[in-house]
Amino acid sequence: MVGIYKCDIYDEKLLDNVIEEIFIKLKINEKIVKDMNVVLKPNLLAIRDINTATTTHHLFVKSIAKKVISLGAKCTICDSPPGKYSSKNLLKSYEKLGYLEIEKIGAILNIDTTSKVVNINGKLVKNIEIISPILNADLVINLPKLKTHAMMNLTCSVKNLFGIVPGERKAEIHSLYPDYDSFADAMIDISSSVKNQITIVDTIYSMEGNGPNSGAPRHTGLIIASSNQFEIDYVVSKIIDLKLEDSYIVKNSIERGILTNPSSIEIIGEKLEDIIIKDFKFPDTLAKKTFARAFKLTKFIKPYPMFDSKKCIRCKLCIDRCPVNALKLINNKVVLKDKNKCIRCFCCSEHCPVHAVGIKHILTFKRK
Repeated sequence: MVGIYKCDIYDEKLLDNVIEEIFIKLKINEKIVKDMNVVLKPNLLAIRDINTATTTHHLFVKSIAKKVISLGAKCTICDSPPGKYSSKNLLKSYEKLGYLEIEKIGAILNIDTTSKVVNINGKLVKNIEIISPILNADLVINLPKLKTHAMMNLTCSVKNLFGIVPGERKAEIHSLYPDYDSFADAMIDISSSVKNQITIVDTIYSMEGNGPNSGAPRHTGLIIASSNQFEIDYVVSKIIDLKLEDSYIVKNSIERGILTNPSSIEIIGEKLEDIIIKDFKFPDTLAKKTFARAFKLTKFIKPYPMFDSKKCIRCKLCIDRCPVNALKLINNKVVLKDKNKCIRCFCCSEHCPVHAVGIKHILTFKRK
């Protein structure tokens, strides 16, 4: 079951009312008991203005935290953004993104940066390091932001749980599973390791274009919820009119038999056919792929990052966070030193604070 509810603005009273309805209709109230340890997992990708739709809005998280606390549960907010997973960096994110306001109502902002390697026995990922708050939770409420993604095309419920892996360890996953299908399978494995979870998606303002960091905000005016993260991602892909073949995580979850009979998913609240967005903008990677597919050039036209030296501030975050060390600073300019080494994960674009990383498509013919 997936619930879709209208919510046009980040108004605290309106949010409280919609969240109350979601907790009743999806019977979340019945899953939370006194003294339960409930963890909220938002998307805190980067410190950006809240109006860019890069992160889960703090008022959205606050309303859910209030509801959890009112049911007598302990409420902890945690995420592991890219980069160094440290208390200092977490506190900075909480402060800059408005999350200190949530602490005032009794929620705990996690600064515990311990983690543990656990066996998850996934299709590809057998062992994974997971942050302690998630391991210690009785219930995880996943609070993603609906965004496009230069690599996966869509980042929502399943992809948001990549944030349970400590920041710097994410690069290892990218390097181990460099092609899009295997990376999608790795995301499915990691998401499936969180057994007791509910997902409530912040789709009041989403991100379209070159997400998850360099896109543009798009008013979508919805909150979407379910106890099944795979069903949500399927429904979301339908809402933004993303083809199944281009939604790698959704496609693979169906092929693996995790998401069965997606066309028969029960939807409550808004009718799906009434809210489909036909002009949602996708990443440049997908736009050029569609062109290449039409002329049967998919095997030859490949997207690669390009760097705008005029915008670049030489912070070297792109270089430091490239999982395969394919970038280098030469003559005070960031360059892709080895095109064959690049796995086209676009982590460089994801972490650039000034949107200096674009996407260029190159006609590539491999020699035998």
